[in-house]
Amino acid sequence: MKPVVVLLICLSYATLRYIVFGDVAIEQWPVFIVNKSVSFFVAAGMAASAYYSWRLKRISLLNTISSDELYSKYEAKQSAIWGRWAWHALILHVLLSIGLLNPAYFSKFYDGAKLNLLGNIMLLAGALGSYAFYRLQSERLNNLIKMLASLALLGHFLPMCSSWASPEKWPAYFPPISLLSALLAVYAALGFWSSISSRR
Repeated sequence: MKPVVVLLICLSYATLRYIVFGDVAIEQWPVFIVNKSVSFFVAAGMAASAYYSWRLKRISLLNTISSDELYSKYEAKQSAIWGRWAWHALILHVLLSIGLLNPAYFSKFYDGAKLNLLGNIMLLAGALGSYAFYRLQSERLNNLIKMLASLALLGHFLPMCSSWASPEKWPAYFPPISLLSALLAVYAALGFWSSISSRR
């Protein structure tokens, strides 16, 4: 599946959950909804990159037929492509989030006008994740950094877990994007870890 298709799916999901079935006004779509969609896509991109990285390692371990080299090049290219898409989406997410970072949108992260502990953890995880994603641009970077980037991404979503255990409050029973993104981040971390551990 192409990255653009996945991005459109993320946009559609966020629009359905928050506007069609939720109580978010349509005028919030250009920034608030797009930002939700982009953060969802970052996690999906990392999961896809981890999947292809795992397949690449599996092919290299088998290494029994000459056609494996062709498949290896494809898997490596796809892992890199998804990683780059995730990086560019993260840049857009950071820029949009800066404009939205206030108590009106993220009241659970504020005590009055100041960030509370959860808000600070979210920002720290976001900053660490951004740096790790920046390092992902290195073609020779090993999967350990990619795994750490996935864990930082997970840490960015965990402060939003208060609504995860209340499906009766989900609009049309659509799971929160933060929950789905956290699951994708876990998958990505496990996928990259599998690629590392399979070397041994």
